[in-house]
Amino acid sequence: MSMVSLQKSVGPLPTNTKTPYITIDLSKRNGKFTNEDVEVYKNIMDWKTIFPEVFGVDLPPALTFVGFGLGDNSTVDFETQRFRDGGGTKSDSSTKLDRLASSIGRNGWKLKYAAPCWFDWGALKPPNGWKSRVVITGNGRGSVLKNRLGMENCIVGFFVPTEGYTPEQVADALEECGGKFNTIHDPHEPISKNTVKELVSASIERYQKTNGEAGIPNTPEAILDKVNRICGQGVFTANTRYGIAQEVDNNYNPHRRVIPWTNVKTGTYVLVDYLRNRYKFIDTDKVKYMYVSFSTVSQAWHKAVELSVKYPKAEIRVVPHTGTLEGSCYHTVYKERIKNFINKFNNLTKNALEAFNTSGPDSSGNKKVQNPLKNKITVYAAFPAVGEFQNIEAPIFINGDRAYQKLSDNPKDYSFSINDIDILSFIDVDESTEE
Repeated sequence: MSMVSLQKSVGPLPTNTKTPYITIDLSKRNGKFTNEDVEVYKNIMDWKTIFPEVFGVDLPPALTFVGFGLGDNSTVDFETQRFRDGGGTKSDSSTKLDRLASSIGRNGWKLKYAAPCWFDWGALKPPNGWKSRVVITGNGRGSVLKNRLGMENCIVGFFVPTEGYTPEQVADALEECGGKFNTIHDPHEPISKNTVKELVSASIERYQKTNGEAGIPNTPEAILDKVNRICGQGVFTANTRYGIAQEVDNNYNPHRRVIPWTNVKTGTYVLVDYLRNRYKFIDTDKVKYMYVSFSTVSQAWHKAVELSVKYPKAEIRVVPHTGTLEGSCYHTVYKERIKNFINKFNNLTKNALEAFNTSGPDSSGNKKVQNPLKNKITVYAAFPAVGEFQNIEAPIFINGDRAYQKLSDNPKDYSFSINDIDILSFIDVDESTEE
């Protein structure tokens, strides 16, 4: 399409921009998008390059993108969303859809976003429960166009099965894309962590049902990889993705639970619940407990000092947790985080005592310094996190240079030295409250 016909179709184009901000005034369309609108959309940008995970090289191989066209809104079910926690637009509040309808009606249909995506099974027989045409993404926009704005059709990106793949392999790819596509360009309702967990769990169950033909095995590596593919480039930090993967893995492999500790009350492993109710670490006049993130050593030390000043007759017992573990070996990462926290915390105490103690020199002429492990502020225990080696229902105690935990179902107690690692620097950021 020429620039002249493009301007004639949608009005003057902005200049000096790589992605023109073009809209279509639906009040001038008599209830239908036109083939010319599709051509305008195609020519706005190189969609396969801009969105490779949707239309280009990063699309799962079981799916093939065939191009853009006009989709008849009467041929799809906008009210049921297979790929989202809650089930789709039926679960959306009418207020959300009203706001979306108002925005489109007032500002026009924006062509800068990736188009709604539909999938046709064609000659391939879909698994039980699947309809012949599926909305991968765009349920909210489609529902608004059809039911609130009276549009009979929509500009759509069409997808089909890739030849040689089984129905279950295609279904697994569809569910992955049903999550991933919503992380890229869906301001109406971004993907939730629960949706990611449900899609990953469905892939594990598909693997089990098909004896490995489709889906993923329930291994930590495969689960994390699937989480990353569903989240794409659009949502959640690496730390949050690890937490999602661990929660899914915990459901299928409780013997190797890995705990993503959190302050969020609706979380599964809530710090204050375990501290008070499971570990029975209760504050008294003589003892005050303080849980802290492994990454906030300096902040934790200052808070402990302030508590000690506030409660001069009480012992301050610091209990660090490891947040959400990352890396290829969770147990190694756990031990490194706890060791580094304890060593750095104790060094802060030791340095402060050396700087401010004025009780006179010892026999060697050095300042008398109280052993920081014997004073009123101690790193008393740590939250466990690796169920394969530790009992999550009991704290790991710190005694001198060792961390230990008595295991009732194991002839040997769990322990490790806290002095066999170099001290590392951690940024004072509490990741326990992240997202």
